[in-house]
Amino acid sequence: MSSTTVTFVSIGISDREFIEYSMQAAAKEYACAVMLKEVHLDISDFYDPVRRQYNADKLLYEINHMDMPGSAKVMGLFNVD
Repeated sequence: MSSTTVTFVSIGISDREFIEYSMQAAAKEYACAVMLKEVHLDISDFYDPVRRQYNADKLLYEINHMDMPGSAKVMGLFNVD
């Protein structure tokens, strides 16, 4: 068993095939355990109407500060740009 664990945080992704493929690819590439945490988060506060995009820095900051015990890395999967 790998000593490193990566947690994929899924926010609004409903494509299970995409999630499973991504997790398998990460596990293979980085030789690590991969977990999935599905989170319900209102991301409307992260939208920047001037840029017409979501602020990725703020979104990643948010998931990076979620409680993920035992996880060495956290990767966010979002259903927006």
